[in-house]
Amino acid sequence: MKKCIDWGLFIILCVIWGSSFILMKHGLEELNPFQVAAIRIGSAGLVLLPIALLKIKKYSKKELFLMFLVGLIGNLIPAILFCIAETHLDSAVAGILNALTPLLTLIIGVVFFTLKTTFIKTLGIIIGFVSLVLLLTSKESVLSIDTKHLSYSLLILVATIAYGINVNIVTTYLKKIPALEMVSIAFFISAIPCIIYLMWSGLFTNPKFGTLSYNQSILHSVLLGVINTSLASYLFYLLMLRTDAIFASLVCYGIPFVAIAVGIIYANEEIHLKQYICLTFILIGVLLGTYSPKGKNA
Repeated sequence: MKKCIDWGLFIILCVIWGSSFILMKHGLEELNPFQVAAIRIGSAGLVLLPIALLKIKKYSKKELFLMFLVGLIGNLIPAILFCIAETHLDSAVAGILNALTPLLTLIIGVVFFTLKTTFIKTLGIIIGFVSLVLLLTSKESVLSIDTKHLSYSLLILVATIAYGINVNIVTTYLKKIPALEMVSIAFFISAIPCIIYLMWSGLFTNPKFGTLSYNQSILHSVLLGVINTSLASYLFYLLMLRTDAIFASLVCYGIPFVAIAVGIIYANEEIHLKQYICLTFILIGVLLGTYSPKGKNA
């Protein structure tokens, strides 16, 4: 039963986070990257505010500082970096670079957090990543990352490093804190500077405020915060607390399944033999990456 719940959380996260890129794109149609990121984190913090205010007093200064790092390193900084990068990069390229997260989580965990892993898990992560790159580069348009856009690619690389650090902080130091309380407090702290920035940025005094396109960009950014950030982060940290850093980070490998499904359903895109083979090997990589001997948690 435990494994069924873990895999259920895994699949739900893949679906939610697989839709994040399109919400970001819609938000960026009328807003700048900092506004989209601020709305995302600010709305996530506001929706979880009652829980944060109720639970924040029970934790020590050290625990609150670690939760502040979770909000900053694991959410606010990556949100800003991804929004800036998406102004110049295709979503497919962003997806390839985002898939570095499991590898970086593993490397950072082993080097800095005494994370214990196995040869099979490491092999699974590598197989999954290579298969993902082959899948996303199956179209010629995805193959080109020119030097003009290299700096924006590096922004996503920095974001994935932040994700890797964050995952290891949670699984190493915050394992005993309930996921909902941790997420609520982390976003509450991060939301404060975001809301201040939104007031200063002129979001509500913009001449376009009230127009359909402008309001739709705000709405998409709010949805990105409420569903794809607050809810997804809760599920992600819950998955981390139930399993381990490696298993949770492998969610990044599930995003292409969602992207392909959306393309087939809404854009009548075709899926070819090479893509089926790559998807099969991604699944193999995930299964190997989550493998544990009998008697041990995944």
